This record gives sequence, C-alpha cells and structure tokens, in this order.
Amino acid sequence: MHTLSEQESLAVIREMLHKSRKNTKDSAIYYLIWGWVILISVIIEYILIQIDYEWHFAIWILSSIVGVGASIRAGRQQKKINQTTTHFDKAMVSVWSGFGMLMAILIMGGLTMGLSWGEIYVGMIALVGSTTFVSGKILEFAPIQYGGLASFALSFLTLFLGWHQHFPTMLLCIGLAMIFSNLIPGYILKRKIS
Repeated sequence: MHTLSEQESLAVIREMLHKSRKNTKDSAIYYLIWGWVILISVIIEYILIQIDYEWHFAIWILSSIVGVGASIRAGRQQKKINQTTTHFDKAMVSVWSGFGMLMAILIMGGLTMGLSWGEIYVGMIALVGSTTFVSGKILEFAPIQYGGLASFALSFLTLFLGWHQHFPTMLLCIGLAMIFSNLIPGYILKRKIS
C-alpha cells in the first residue's frame, strides 16, 4: 500500500479545492440564464398587460422552453469539460429539482384553491429566496445567500404592503427578486471565482 508524501497530499487537497471552486464558478451560468429569462419575461408580460393584450401570460410558455433549453445546453457543455460528477453537483441538482417540484405544486395548488396569481407570486418569490439561500450555503458563496435573503424579505414586504393584490406590481416584484437572487450574485460569482 502506497502512502502519500506530504507534498503529494497537499497537491491532492489543492486539486480538490480547485475543482470545487471551478464547479462553483460553472454554476454562475444557470443563475444568469434564469435571471435573464425571467426578468425579460416579466418586462414583456408587464408591457402586454399595459396594452391590454389578452394572452399576456403566454410569454411564460416560451420563456420556460428557452430557459430549459439553455440550461440543458449549458449542462451538456459543462459535462464535456468536467467529466466527473461531484457531491456538490448532485446536491445542486437535488436542490433545484426540489424547487421545480415545489413550484409546480404551488402553481397547481394555488389555482385549485382559488388563489390569485398575485398571491401565488408571493409564494414563488419566497421559494426563489429560500432555494437560492440554500444554494448559496452549498456553494459557500455569500452574495448568493444574501440575494436569497433579499428575495425572501421581498416576499414578506409584498404581503405587508398589500402588493400581492395588484398583479402588475407582483410581476415587477418577481423581476426584482431575479435581480437580487440571480443576476447580481451570478455576475459576482462569474467574476470573483477563478
């Protein structure tokens, strides 16, 4: 049985830290993809509502297809570069898969219970905030944690101020949540970790 020398042990540890930091940086693309897809969709739907376009909500079908397609493409490109799947990767997939399932339950459950879209959006903002906060903890990256906390606080603010009763205002709050939880931390993550 071969034991590692002190230098070999340090080299293994450095390699593991480097791989962990690279995986963290690679996750920035997903924050940027979804941040931009949702923010642009919010702006488009807000404009469509202002001009009284009846099918304003249809933008979300297109944006979902674009977001999923871009995420799959980014994942495939990363898989070609990073041939190994770490516990970190598995944890992030689990967290965001759980987010997707909870989002579906929130939408379907909210609609069947007769909640308005404004009320459902409060739950969405809270879910984005909590999931982003957990992701930031897994990544050990404070800006993502703070972005998650800001979005979570925004969900409480919307309830406290009664914004959930005005759908266009809630749309803008979703956009603000994406700026806090995805775009700002995503760009910081992309630049800071090398």
